Amino acid sequence: MSRLRVLLLTALFSLLAPQTHANVTLSEMVSGLSAPVDIANAGDGSGRLFIVEQGNARIRVIENGTLVSTPFLDMTGLVATGGERGLLGLAFHPQYASNGYFFVYYTSVAMEGRSTGDVVIARFQCCLANQPNRADPATRQTILTIGHSTYDNHNGGALRFGPDGYLYAGVGDGGSGGDPFNAGQNLNTLLAKILRIDINAPTYIVPPTNPFAGGTGPGGVPARPEIWAWGVRNPWRMSFDRATGDLYIGDVGQGAWEEINRQPAGAAGGANYGWRVWEGNHCYNPSSNCVAPVNYVAPMLEYDHGQGVSVTGGYVYRGQSTPDLAGLYIFGDFSFSRLWSAPVNSSTFTQLTPTAQVSTFGEGESSATGGTSELYLANYSNGRIYSFSSSTDNTPDQIRFFPLSNVTRNSVQTSNTVRITGLGVTSAISITGGEYSIGCGAVFSSTTATIANATNLCVRHTSSSAGSTATTTTLTIGTRSFTFVSTTRAAFVVTPSTSAGGSIAPATAQTIDAGSTAMFTINALSGYSSSVGGTCGGTLVGNTYTTNAINADCSVIATFTSIAPVPPSAPSISQVVAGDGLLALHVTPPASDGGSPINGYIAACTPGGITGSASASPVIVSGLSNGSTYDCSVAAINSAGTGASSSTVSGTPSAAEPLALLSVASRKAHGAAGSFNLPIDSSAPISGAVTIEPRLSGQSHNIVFRFNQNISVPGTVTAVDAGSTPIGTATATASGSEVIVTLSDIADNRRVGISITGVNGSVNASAALGFLAGDVTKSLRVTAADIAAMKTQLGQPISEVNFRFDLDASGTIGSADMSAMKARAGRILQ
Repeated sequence: MSRLRVLLLTALFSLLAPQTHANVTLSEMVSGLSAPVDIANAGDGSGRLFIVEQGNARIRVIENGTLVSTPFLDMTGLVATGGERGLLGLAFHPQYASNGYFFVYYTSVAMEGRSTGDVVIARFQCCLANQPNRADPATRQTILTIGHSTYDNHNGGALRFGPDGYLYAGVGDGGSGGDPFNAGQNLNTLLAKILRIDINAPTYIVPPTNPFAGGTGPGGVPARPEIWAWGVRNPWRMSFDRATGDLYIGDVGQGAWEEINRQPAGAAGGANYGWRVWEGNHCYNPSSNCVAPVNYVAPMLEYDHGQGVSVTGGYVYRGQSTPDLAGLYIFGDFSFSRLWSAPVNSSTFTQLTPTAQVSTFGEGESSATGGTSELYLANYSNGRIYSFSSSTDNTPDQIRFFPLSNVTRNSVQTSNTVRITGLGVTSAISITGGEYSIGCGAVFSSTTATIANATNLCVRHTSSSAGSTATTTTLTIGTRSFTFVSTTRAAFVVTPSTSAGGSIAPATAQTIDAGSTAMFTINALSGYSSSVGGTCGGTLVGNTYTTNAINADCSVIATFTSIAPVPPSAPSISQVVAGDGLLALHVTPPASDGGSPINGYIAACTPGGITGSASASPVIVSGLSNGSTYDCSVAAINSAGTGASSSTVSGTPSAAEPLALLSVASRKAHGAAGSFNLPIDSSAPISGAVTIEPRLSGQSHNIVFRFNQNISVPGTVTAVDAGSTPIGTATATASGSEVIVTLSDIADNRRVGISITGVNGSVNASAALGFLAGDVTKSLRVTAADIAAMKTQLGQPISEVNFRFDLDASGTIGSADMSAMKARAGRILQ
């Protein structure tokens, strides 16, 4: 897939196109993928399909006809993406059901001694505990690395296990154009090759039957023993015929020809497909009178660039849903969005009616529940997976199981449900031992009916009892009958409960499938410890509790125990700002508050034993001598007392220190409680987090910017709303080391950004806050409607805890409100 672009067609192109085949249709299976480039099955009887997303570097799972939301594997951070780079190939070990091994092909970021773009084949193992759709990223083991950092194209990416149990990989020629490394005809590089390795060992080994296993090639030239075939340019998708074992390779051409190569089963290896001497059946380098290189094998078929410019190799069709394709090799062209079929080992091919920007094909597995190795394709541009069906046939294109979400589990007529898509023609339908829903809706019936062409159908069995009863259901569509066995799924109820002092989420009873686990989040309030019991059993890690496998109704009980607070641990001093006779100590809160909220800080500086205190960072120590150096530390205070002191830092007050902002606070007089300051995050830009300040409507409001020096020029102040439109009235005055900004005429429930420019002629500062009238609903408390209004106006996460001030019966701030305010001081309230 060397050209991920669509080229313009001309009238000549359409004249050169082969005959079309009108008896095949495509049925959408799932959507919502991002740049899918490979499809594989695990061969474990699950019927799942695994889809590789190139740029997202993820592997997704389609299970029971549904795209699983959580990736099977996320390789973000390991994979170099962009252009043709990315996560490119996937193959499951033949014994995956027992060993969990699977292999990926990708271009690496610069790490572990590799350069950006180097090709890596790596092994992973599945699965995380009780999560069959989640591989373990920690199991990554690099199998093979191939240098590929010079150019970002021609990476190859085909990865498949052969009938012999060995892993085959198709590697591109290194990129650019025209094979500048002459890798195609150089046996001493792994570029431009088909590799064959034995991975049933801690590190790969070379199969002794490889053509160059001894390290030499024809004529005694050095040869890499991993090579199985050579002379390919950019092998984009290869496959083994499930019935015969023949190998098919789609090789993207240079400027004129695309080709499909075929290697019969049982071949000894060592085939040379000619690049860069040959492009298809035509001379490339030299452009004429070229001589076939040693071991040259001509392509099975080729097509010119009037019909397509980027071949996508496919599969010999061995499914049952599309009899018109039986035994034909199906392939396509990525750039021209064309699909073709060809008889095996034939140079002739026929264009199929459907079109798709096909980046890859893939087969489903043959199993009792997974169907008949049906063929699928990925459309790169729209992120969808399709299956095939015959438009002249009444056979459904696939049968797969998935549970209906609108049916109660563990009850009569609950079952795994069969979904059949892409019915070929209008046909009669009848059923025994079950019910059907035309269009997969909520209405099921068991009476004979007629189903229209291309309509989806869902079938469920009818069981006389709940639990795990097996039922045989026979579905007849036209002249074809399908019999399958399905069972109801046992499910059990997990009931959570909690004591005072914390919460458990979810807090309602959960219905869990038998053998699955349930997860709960345990949150203890400050001053409480948590433990979890009940009859389910499980493990608490952090605040996440995961039950054991559920096989009966059970309970999860979260218990919270009050713990006596102790003084907090030591904070740290993140910054020291010096001023005229003062030091401002910016504090990072301690890791532990000792079980009680921190309500202040105290600083001590030597010499002189001078102290300072504050309810929040920064702590300003005044009365110091300019030019003298002081060693200072800070301790946090909670209800249990003063905690451990921070490490000592040094600072030297000076009247000549550059002007610097020390703190920002919202100042408001609230009745009998007097004046108080609510600190604002002065480092947050106006577009950032908002501090919520409760206020009574119709009053002015002060924002205090405190600096490390006295202010002679307060600067120019502006106040804007979230749309940067000036609002209200804003004035600035200087008072000692403070600039006091007075805001008035601010409408309720507004987000406001305040900026001061030119303080003392040089310094700028800003802050952001939201306004809420504390009595919006004319009551004495903030209601859900008030909070909703704030969310709409501010665009910020808001919770009722933001407004627990100004709520006592008098409508003023009381001592309890002040304590709560102090406890939260220094934090953005959100």
